[in-house]
This record gives sequence, structure tokens and C-alpha cells, in this order.
Amino acid sequence: MGLSKRNDFFDDKGQAIGKFYIPAYVRRYPFILAKLSSEADNLTLCFDPECGLLGKFEDGALLFEGDSPSERTNQIVKFCQDFDTSAAFTRRFVKELQKFDLLVEGNATIKNGYGSAKPTRYAGFLIVDEKRLRDVDGSQLKEWCRSGIMSMIMAHLHSLNLVSALVERQSN
Repeated sequence: MGLSKRNDFFDDKGQAIGKFYIPAYVRRYPFILAKLSSEADNLTLCFDPECGLLGKFEDGALLFEGDSPSERTNQIVKFCQDFDTSAAFTRRFVKELQKFDLLVEGNATIKNGYGSAKPTRYAGFLIVDEKRLRDVDGSQLKEWCRSGIMSMIMAHLHSLNLVSALVERQSN
């Protein structure tokens, strides 16, 4: 959650610094949907038994009401199902970008990291090449607009512009 080994979104006491988006894969923790066997057709709600967040506590939401899942558990299952649906869409999205050779290696040089005079270079991540995107056939772009892929591309390109916000957090 930052550009180095330090989390730039929380202070030394673990308190959030301002408001920010928390990724869904973090918000779903300690839960995940998984197949219990390779032959299974359905997914089972699983949890990290060592997380320390579940157990018999005085307060907090109940996971079961009698023998039935509680409303909170149903919400957790729905959130995990939505997460899996989004993850499947993301896999299709990346395959589409690869199919049209739109991904290139990205890099960034941050000039002032944590008071250091030496710039830090980040590399090894992939980004959409805007020039290659402009060369994609109009009928393909229209299909991407219909399928939601174009919205994902635009969100990705916008997120690249937010790197400067990470740099600003890092220098504070």
C-alpha cells in the first residue's frame, strides 16, 4: 500500500491517514470461496482460522442464527461471490489486452522517496500502451464498450495518473 516497504496509508499506530479505497481482496479477508475438491461443482465459504477475527466474542456479528447462516454471513457470501465474478472478468480482460498486444512494461522513477536524495526506479509491471490502443479497430472498440472492457481500460489509464498521489503520500 505504497511505493516501498512502508504502508503510506496508515501511521505508526495503525490508524488510517485520510480516506482511501481499500481493495476488495483485502475487504473480503478472512473469507474466501473455494472448491473443497477438484470434483466439486459448488464453492464453499472458507476462512483463515488463524486470523483472530472469528471466535466467541462479547460483541460483533453472529455468523449463524441457530442452524442457519445469519444475514451478515449471507452478505459475506454475496461479497465473495461478487469478488469471484469480478476476478473472472478481470482474467478475461487481461486475456483480451494480451490478444491485442496492448500491454507494455511500465516504469516510474520517483525522485524523492522518504527524504532520500537518490531516485527510486520501479519496473516490472504492465500497463496499457495508449498508442497501441489508438490503433485498435473501431468495431473492436465498440465491442469493448458494450462488454465493459473499455471502462476497465479507462479506469486503468486513470489509475496510472494517481501514482503522483502515492509519491506525495510517500514524501510526507
